[in-house]
Amino acid sequence: MYKNVVLLAQIVFTSSAFGMSASCETLQYKSMSRGKEVTLQTELCLPDGGRAPFRTIILQHSSGPELRLSVTNGRTDEAAKAVGDLALRKNFAVIYTDSFTPRGIGSSNKFGTDLIGSDDLVRRLRDDARIDQNKLFLYGQSQGGGAAIKSSYVHQWEGANFLKGRETPFAAVFASAPGCHVQFDSAIGQPLKIMTEEKDDWAPVTSCISLRELQRRRGISHIEVEVVPGTIHPWSTDGGQWNSDVKSYRNCQDKIVIIKSDGSMFRNGKQIRKDEVQDCLSRGATSRGNRAKLPFLAEKVLTYFEQF
Repeated sequence: MYKNVVLLAQIVFTSSAFGMSASCETLQYKSMSRGKEVTLQTELCLPDGGRAPFRTIILQHSSGPELRLSVTNGRTDEAAKAVGDLALRKNFAVIYTDSFTPRGIGSSNKFGTDLIGSDDLVRRLRDDARIDQNKLFLYGQSQGGGAAIKSSYVHQWEGANFLKGRETPFAAVFASAPGCHVQFDSAIGQPLKIMTEEKDDWAPVTSCISLRELQRRRGISHIEVEVVPGTIHPWSTDGGQWNSDVKSYRNCQDKIVIIKSDGSMFRNGKQIRKDEVQDCLSRGATSRGNRAKLPFLAEKVLTYFEQF
């Protein structure tokens, strides 16, 4: 089922934020999506002058709309771009995902985290000698953060014989402003940090604290939750703008869904159908704004990963 990564092109760009030169390869790989095989793409960027194998961060984009992480189409996912620029400056390799362009869509809001997850990408990169497989990190923002948490669970990697005794492929995972109200009845297998905004009404922090506490009851203590005061969902500090055209999780805080190993779903001890999982969504959320905390976010991500 799994095929080799195909090198499509090589591009050289200079990071506008730091003047950091990096060589970037656009890669293509196969993945399964809702029962169909699709061809996805990613870009592996290596800092010029560095030495392999590199510490490597996979950057998962958020849901959209019209967000892009590719060099050729312009990096408009500002959180992932900020993290990637700083990572290259600190001599990390970075992998920019793009779940949208190959599918001809501009948003994954209707599809969920399945489109953004990088599990198949990890399998394709496992034999790449330029990547330090013991220092592979995963970062995601918003829906990409939810996908990053999903990839943190041990059950996601059952049968992956390339892990060599580890429970997941990642040295650590960082999720910023993720939705946490859907959780799995499974252990999180590596250090995980969740950082979210105090005034986030897209994905409130309460459900992420619930996730941490559920894992603690399993005896797992390597999960951190940090709340940044005075911020809204795009890492802005000026209050942003109310958008009535979107749906948010602000009323899902006390409606945690637990997915069992057999796929059954429960909320507050009562089994529910799959189509009931999102019935707590509410119309409207705060967005945009000055994004003043993006440099702070990037520093937090890199500081966290550098300790491993």
